[in-house]
Amino acid sequence: MNQHAGTQAPHGPVGLAQSSPTVGTFRDRDGVLEWSDRQETVRIEPWGPDAVRVRT
Repeated sequence: MNQHAGTQAPHGPVGLAQSSPTVGTFRDRDGVLEWSDRQETVRIEPWGPDAVRVRT
């Protein structure tokens, strides 16, 4: 992470899971990667030989 001198975070680098109030859960469902949390769902699935389909 590139930061200017003197602008470092007070407690070091913060990961995405720590900085976001929405963490969610990843699952593999029959070859489809699915992330969900509360009322949100994102599905990433194979779509042809060189593509993926993303549905929200």
